[in-house]
Amino acid sequence: MKIHPYLYIGLPKTVSKFSLGTLLHHVATKLNIEVKYLKSKSRDERLVRARAIYCYLAREYNYSLKKIGNEIKRHHATVLHAIKIVENRDFDFKIKKDFEKCIINGN
Repeated sequence: MKIHPYLYIGLPKTVSKFSLGTLLHHVATKLNIEVKYLKSKSRDERLVRARAIYCYLAREYNYSLKKIGNEIKRHHATVLHAIKIVENRDFDFKIKKDFEKCIINGN
């Protein structure tokens, strides 16, 4: 089930009105994580889920894999893998729950 970008809380409908940093801050705020930890090298499960959600949302707004990865200090292939994890979120209760915190509804 694909969620359209206009359903995301607090984000404008067009890419030109916000930066990747704003999106990263949004995800961090919704999941009660500091941005510096999302950019860290930590593999903590909670941080990995938050990064994956950030990657998915950024891609929905048509940012390139390279730009998304540069913001969180990751390679574009890692970003692509993270996006696939969120796309298959129905199989992972934790990521589905965190993803729903970052959007208005799951319609």
